[in-house]
Amino acid sequence: MSIKIEIKDKNANGKGEIELSEELYNVPVSRHLLYQVVRAYQLNKRQGTVKAKTRGEVKASTRKIYRQKGLGRARHGAISAPIFVGGGKAFPPRPRDWRLDIPKELKRKALSQALSDRVRDGKFIVLDSFGIERPKTKDMVEVLKNHGLYGEKILVVYGEDNQNIYLATRNIKGVEVKRAQDINAYDVLKKPYLLIDKKGVEILNERLSK
Repeated sequence: MSIKIEIKDKNANGKGEIELSEELYNVPVSRHLLYQVVRAYQLNKRQGTVKAKTRGEVKASTRKIYRQKGLGRARHGAISAPIFVGGGKAFPPRPRDWRLDIPKELKRKALSQALSDRVRDGKFIVLDSFGIERPKTKDMVEVLKNHGLYGEKILVVYGEDNQNIYLATRNIKGVEVKRAQDINAYDVLKKPYLLIDKKGVEILNERLSK
């Protein structure tokens, strides 16, 4: 069984149909799996380099700041204590590795589920080609307007060996552009619409079929 989706050119004219495998583009969505995968992608973006100094790391005089008795004040030994301005932090953040490993099979399943959701919603739009011959933002804006997508939040996915597509798209507000071999489930779920060329679909088919 297969799903048929109309292929359009950059002017939104029909150019035939493309068949998508139901095994890849019509799979049930597991919210828990998508949650796990998205959480892992978000955590893997964290650098984990935040750090503050403890009282032992603060560079300060080690002399006793005032005498122990006779002043009616609490006993203190060092200006580097956390209660003083410029002192160390109590229980400070330390560098840590936030990374979570995701099995390749789960990545593929999550991507297939995310794409299936876009296909079912009718927000998986396939072009025969973007037809971008120069790195001009207005050329991509014209393509989006022709398809009634300008102003929407869109993931543009291209499989063509054409760097002009990336250069013409990267500055459009609300639009993210990526190569078909680089997208993941998190990328797809972030944007309600997915605009992809025919070559990009072929690359996705190959990735999801492994």
